[in-house]
Amino acid sequence: MCRLVYMSSNKIDRTFLAKLFEELEKSAGGDGNGIGGFVDGHPIINKSVEKKASEFAGNLLDPAWDNGILFHTRRASVGLINDSNCHPYIYGDTITIHNGHIDGYGVLKLMMLENLEKYEVDGWTAESISVTSDSDILSYFIWKRGFGMASMLDCGTVVTLYPDEVRMYNGYVLEAIQVRDEWIYASEFSDKMGMNAEQWLVFGKGTDLTISSDGTCVLNTGFYVDGKELFATRQKKKGKNKSNMVEVI
Repeated sequence: MCRLVYMSSNKIDRTFLAKLFEELEKSAGGDGNGIGGFVDGHPIINKSVEKKASEFAGNLLDPAWDNGILFHTRRASVGLINDSNCHPYIYGDTITIHNGHIDGYGVLKLMMLENLEKYEVDGWTAESISVTSDSDILSYFIWKRGFGMASMLDCGTVVTLYPDEVRMYNGYVLEAIQVRDEWIYASEFSDKMGMNAEQWLVFGKGTDLTISSDGTCVLNTGFYVDGKELFATRQKKKGKNKSNMVEVI
């Protein structure tokens, strides 16, 4: 499994983001990291197997991000550990990150290989289909056939950034915190991160949501619950209290 983040803007404190990225990399990453977004309508990504997760917080200074920013840290399950298989992936007007794996991935690749002429027009070859990651092929099909492929392929948690909106499907784990007027959606927030945010939401498995360019969030399917209540219950069981929480700046 991997870990992922969507930030509504680059105005969030860099120190906090660096710590968040680092914690996610420790949790289920370490095989490559990357960020992506739209700048003046053009998709931009920066990804590397050499660069540590916390270093990417310094790449968010450009004030021209159009519709928020994606971050991903990879733990390889399918595909080689290289820059190409790091996330995000760009296809057309979509930028996608993925946490999980595609059930029946081998069948999907076989279908593509047996109908190669349909995919050659988009640059696929027998070799590239054979060696790429499941996340790469998932990103391609989301661009080709729509975001509904995320739930159809039973593939885990997916975030796709479009020029004017963000689509998310939680097939694994997804949480969100509000920091002033900004939102951060992530695979998880550790006990050290963000518990004093204005809001903390935990999304149910199977939740599909859309975030418009003005920040409005719409649940298409599924539900969320109050993460602060869940955390308070968990801390009580551990014998801890709110004084142990780290406030988001």
